[in-house]
Amino acid sequence: MANFPIYFAQRDYASRCLELMKLRSFVPCEVSDAATGYKGRIVEAVFDPLRVAEVNSRFRADGFAWADDDDKGGGMCVIAVNDDGSILAWGGLNSVYYLRRGERLVGVFQNLAFEDVIDLVRPFRIKNTKAEIDALIAQLKLKYANAG
Repeated sequence: MANFPIYFAQRDYASRCLELMKLRSFVPCEVSDAATGYKGRIVEAVFDPLRVAEVNSRFRADGFAWADDDDKGGGMCVIAVNDDGSILAWGGLNSVYYLRRGERLVGVFQNLAFEDVIDLVRPFRIKNTKAEIDALIAQLKLKYANAG
């Protein structure tokens, strides 16, 4: 029973990752969150949980900046590009932030687009199968199990 919470956390994380990856089939698309007042239009979905560093590097090289959280066990993951040139990034506890080129994202409430990543993907009614979730968990463990 001690591993039960870890099991559910892994499955929840893998589900969110799959939903963000499947967002590609809905692009371009309008997104909004009534709680934060955010509205945007995604033109490219770029999230890949197996290539976070590479995807993030693309945007850092293009002038986007955010504080590194790696020493706190987290970090930002770029998930999409908007039609206005801004990006959406998943980070913090589970929030999604928008960021424009040249801005520096440093606070947890600055540029908040969605309080929870589920609020971004829920309108698309994306479904994941148990097999898809299991496969992604296995790939994530292979990729990150021995990562420092």
